[in-house]
Amino acid sequence: MAKSPTSKPKDEAVPPAMLLVVGPAKGRWRIGRHFTPEPAAIALADLSQEDIERLLTDPELTVIPAPGQIPGVTMPEEPPATV
Repeated sequence: MAKSPTSKPKDEAVPPAMLLVVGPAKGRWRIGRHFTPEPAAIALADLSQEDIERLLTDPELTVIPAPGQIPGVTMPEEPPATV
C-alpha cells in the first residue's frame, strides 16, 4: 500500500514547542529564571500554565511563542517588507 503524500516518516522528529524570551538590558527575574537581552529558548513542556501566563503578561519581557502552540494565543502576522 502506498503512503499518502501528507504522511510523515515515523523516525522524523517533531521539534518541541518553544517560547523565546528576551529580557531588558538590566535583566529580569521571572518564574525562577533570569532573562537578559540574550534570547532564551524554553520548551513549553518545561513550563506550567501559570509560568506561561506570567511570562506573557510581564511588560518587561518580550515573549515570542511558536505560532499555534499555546491555546488562546495568536501571533500577529508580520507586516509586508518595504523596499
